[in-house]
Amino acid sequence: MVASFLFMTGYGQTMKALQQDCRFRFTPVILTLLRLNLLVCILCPFMNRSYPDYYFAPLVSFWSVFVYVLHTAARDFHPVTRLGIGFLVCSLLSFNSRRDPSLPSFARLFFEPMSWLVSSRTTQMDTWLFRLQLDCFSPLVGSALALCSCPTSGSILFRARDKLESLRTTFAMRLFVLGSILASVAATHGLIATLGAWSQRRAI
Repeated sequence: MVASFLFMTGYGQTMKALQQDCRFRFTPVILTLLRLNLLVCILCPFMNRSYPDYYFAPLVSFWSVFVYVLHTAARDFHPVTRLGIGFLVCSLLSFNSRRDPSLPSFARLFFEPMSWLVSSRTTQMDTWLFRLQLDCFSPLVGSALALCSCPTSGSILFRARDKLESLRTTFAMRLFVLGSILASVAATHGLIATLGAWSQRRAI
């Protein structure tokens, strides 16, 4: 369920950026963060819990801001290039997901200065890193799908989608023609066999 929500987060934030001509605005970012975190911030004092204990809110907040900034701050780049940048960042974040102490962890280096925001006494940094790395490519897949479905992006992905749809239509038409021919042959064979059997009975 978390992966599907992150997928829709990537899709929605990409579509929002494309609808705004990929121009960065603080208002959508602030509204998104308020929408995702307001309830959690209200619950924390009543439930006697810290903000990182509700890991879903900071997780979705991070990916929402990341995808939106990716398609607005880097709007001068081609959409495919932006996806490549996102793939590189996700690959770095997912590196050393087993948290082997002998290997570097880019995710830990990035979030260590923000440990007060993503970890607490009950939620350790390793727990946050595990949840971050588990579905880190889901927002990127949603972003790619949004670029494929939006003609205004002018991306190679959109043209590739049109090409695939054309190939699918052509393939379906050829299958239909082939199936019709086979059905006609089978019907003709059955008719000939029926006429032959009827002729034999007449001869007898």
